[in-house]
Amino acid sequence: MGEVAGDTLVSPSADIRFVDDVFSSAAGHLNVQHARLVSAATWMLDHPSEWQGDGLWTAEAYIRWRTGVSQATATKVVTVAKRAAEFPHCVTTMQRGELSLDQLVPVAKHAPSWCDEQMAGLAPRLSVAQVSKTAREYPWDYDLSPTDETAEPSRAAPVSEATDSVAPRTPATAPDEAWFGWDDHGRFRVSANLGTASGSVVEQALTEARDRLFRAGTPDVDTADALIDLAERSLNSVATPERRGRYRVNFHMDQRRTVTDQRGRPVPAAEAGHITCDALLSPVEFVNGVPVSVGRSQHIVPDRTRRLVEHRDRGCRVPRCASDRFVEVHHIIHWSKNGPTDTWNLVCLCPKHHRVHHQGRLGISGNADLDPAAPGAVVFTDRDGKTLTESGHRPWPPRAAPPPINGTYEHPIGERLDFRWLHFRNDPQERVAPG
Repeated sequence: MGEVAGDTLVSPSADIRFVDDVFSSAAGHLNVQHARLVSAATWMLDHPSEWQGDGLWTAEAYIRWRTGVSQATATKVVTVAKRAAEFPHCVTTMQRGELSLDQLVPVAKHAPSWCDEQMAGLAPRLSVAQVSKTAREYPWDYDLSPTDETAEPSRAAPVSEATDSVAPRTPATAPDEAWFGWDDHGRFRVSANLGTASGSVVEQALTEARDRLFRAGTPDVDTADALIDLAERSLNSVATPERRGRYRVNFHMDQRRTVTDQRGRPVPAAEAGHITCDALLSPVEFVNGVPVSVGRSQHIVPDRTRRLVEHRDRGCRVPRCASDRFVEVHHIIHWSKNGPTDTWNLVCLCPKHHRVHHQGRLGISGNADLDPAAPGAVVFTDRDGKTLTESGHRPWPPRAAPPPINGTYEHPIGERLDFRWLHFRNDPQERVAPG
């Protein structure tokens, strides 16, 4: 396979062979560059005192700030870096350009280190989905209690007398995991990986919710309807007004009737019509484009003012901080120093940055209502008085084509993965079934 120059663009007259060479060359170089980021992240994990500071406590945050990549990419780099020493063959394969970051991440997350050499040969031939399935679902951990105490341990695979094949092996109990958040398209996503006990509880709760909605006359009930029903019943069960107000779902509608959520994201017209059809409206008065505030008449931030500030800031305002839930509203000029409870003097901070500020390690000054680029806008400084910036990436423009990679990138073979015949050799935990 010929090397394609790094600065070569695909012209309209190119053929598929040239395009395939571009894909292979670019993929190989991309894998090598990701391996360089993994190497740098490995160093960072070993030398935290060299880079940790106000606003940058995690390697993921530093990489995201320094390179401009997404949180997802930075997390993948650090995930591999944390186990790079356990997978030297896989990392070397990546450094040759033959294994992608996305192919290596599920291995680093789920596989044991003893399969390193075999994974280095297998993973480049599989798609990302196939590697993920292999790493997540292969029964790496076994029940080590022998059925016969006199049986001698061996590295051979256990054999079932009934089928004369590899016997099923029971994976160890993994911890329950769940995740929720918003994707790049403004859609809310939920994912869970639960054990038998916890999963059965959630399954029955969803089943009960679906049955309740069906019996109440809701047609075509699906799992999404059941999940929303569970959430609504949970919120409706909140007894105290203070707690109910904290977890109220708020939407904002301006004078043009444009609807946005509490983080300022636009709501599609169809959903906006549904929301505003039966909603409790709380009007807010504006004077010269500025919402009316309460000044020094009230120390505690009123609910209406809090909602305005949360909608304006859309999460913690400190640069580099991605926290957008459970924020606290802070007086920039402290109340004890005659700071008013007006929107220009209020800013949203995550609990950690709020605590760091009151410890004297984070400075905050300026007008929070102004555009960040305007003179006098709110400014955040570290303990040394240095202004914190949202981005620190300074990519070097390419001066020449990247050097040739040591390996040869080959795309996954694209064949069906028959999981029944997948078996890793030399598992140090295997035992022979008694014969």
